[in-house]
Amino acid sequence: MPGGGWQLVFSDLWVDRLVVDRSLLIALPEALSRSFSRLNIQGPLAIRGQFAIARSGQSGGIADRSPASAEAQRSEGSPLMATWNVVVTLVQAQLGTVIPIQNINGRISLQGEYRNGRLSSAGHFDLDALSIQGFHIARLKGPFSLENELIFLGDYQTQIITHDQGGLSTASRHVTGELFAGQITAGGWIRISPQVEYDLAGSLVAADFAQILRECHRTDVASARGKVDASVRIRGKGDDIHGLSGYGSFQFRDADIYELPIMVALLKLFQLKRPDAAKTFTESSGSFRIAGRHIYLDTITFRGDMFHLTGQGEMDFDRNVRLVLRVMLGKREMPIPVVQEIFRGASEQIVLVHVGGTIQEPIVRRESFPGVNQALQRFQNSVEAMGQREFDGNRR
Repeated sequence: MPGGGWQLVFSDLWVDRLVVDRSLLIALPEALSRSFSRLNIQGPLAIRGQFAIARSGQSGGIADRSPASAEAQRSEGSPLMATWNVVVTLVQAQLGTVIPIQNINGRISLQGEYRNGRLSSAGHFDLDALSIQGFHIARLKGPFSLENELIFLGDYQTQIITHDQGGLSTASRHVTGELFAGQITAGGWIRISPQVEYDLAGSLVAADFAQILRECHRTDVASARGKVDASVRIRGKGDDIHGLSGYGSFQFRDADIYELPIMVALLKLFQLKRPDAAKTFTESSGSFRIAGRHIYLDTITFRGDMFHLTGQGEMDFDRNVRLVLRVMLGKREMPIPVVQEIFRGASEQIVLVHVGGTIQEPIVRRESFPGVNQALQRFQNSVEAMGQREFDGNRR
């Protein structure tokens, strides 16, 4: 090329088992090197497609090819240019980010350019599977884009532009996937340099409660039914999870929540059998805040026809849990004098339930005010009697 410039074009690029190591990072332009270094990609990559790289000629005669001159040209934004249109295949790859992403399998399409020191690229996820904090996400698909150190998931970049211009801020496309047989919808942005920073939002709709029991609690209950909805937004700065913050909510719909280990422990505490529990607890919901490794449950409620539990607590990423729940009368009062006696009025001042231990192995204890234990025993006997009468009636 004129002035000593050059151009290298790979029209049918085919690279197998490419490893993103130190030698590759040093060879890349600074912006690309910095971004790939932050992502900490582990595992071999396969690349197919087109790639071109070029450098324009230098003015002032023969270019100085010494290492010091090359570094000076690079730091001053030498006219190195690159374009690409490739498909990257990942097999059991990992990203060592703030929250590690593991077992990545699938393909990522990328089309973009690097020009005048700026990186711009658009892409599309088509991943079969990946894992985040032990949660297995399947069929992750959707658009994303890169602008220097910023990664936009979904149409989040379009959202920002239209919002700033006073237009609609609803994205037309998101990143979607499947978790616990439910539908994930997500979007947001991640800044990977000079300091990691992120703002992400997502929702989960109609997750299968039985699958949650199998994967999270190692409990295989074939008859368990119900759906779970959840939403969350997280923000943070830095490479440490202690910079993580966020908030969200969840809801169990028509779910056999008495199959949860915490509910199993509560049923034993109240000496209720599972047929009684099926009528006693039918729904659950709550809201939470995230601060580092801790999740603070601002509200959590287990609802049923006869009575419900409501309270607050906290848990962490190691699945330790601490809850304080109040026993309250349900939405359908039972015609049992002792129940009305116990729960009418300030029932939350009468019976408290404390939950500790872990999610898989909770430890529960009841704190009752003097004179209530005998009434609670009569309540338990009444519940059993009602169940027996209903059973006898169904047999006739």
